[in-house]
Amino acid sequence: MKKIKYGYISPINYLHLIPEDQTFHLVLTHYLKNQTYLDFYKRKQERGDTIICDNMAFELKKSLPAEELISVVEASGLNPTYVVAPDYPYKDWKVTWDSTLAFIEEVKDKPYKVMAVPQSIEGDWTGWLRGYQLMANHPDIAVIGMSIIGIPNAFCKL
Repeated sequence: MKKIKYGYISPINYLHLIPEDQTFHLVLTHYLKNQTYLDFYKRKQERGDTIICDNMAFELKKSLPAEELISVVEASGLNPTYVVAPDYPYKDWKVTWDSTLAFIEEVKDKPYKVMAVPQSIEGDWTGWLRGYQLMANHPDIAVIGMSIIGIPNAFCKL
């Protein structure tokens, strides 16, 4: 079984509260446009920390589109370990699955790996599990994220 890791997500003004020994970071991609935020995570990257650029589906109530994710990451100069493929909370599980497959194709020559996040419509735990199973068995998906939206949404009726 793989180890579960926790990554802090911090507003720009509270980056100083992230423990110095924290080496696993979930970065809000849209905030990479802020120099303070970018510099903070570039220092973490330089020391060898794991950096995940998130698609911000939770914060924005929708995922950044693949093109914007890729563009912001490339423009920032940050070299993340992973980038989270666009996912679609509250939509059929297959929407996220298809989006993840398309994202894999778009970034296949990029230096980072793909993180995927299963989602489904409310109460569709079987769809969520199907998406999870496909992601877990896909050779180009390096990490699966457990969404604060997706899990309660899918399993709410059990």
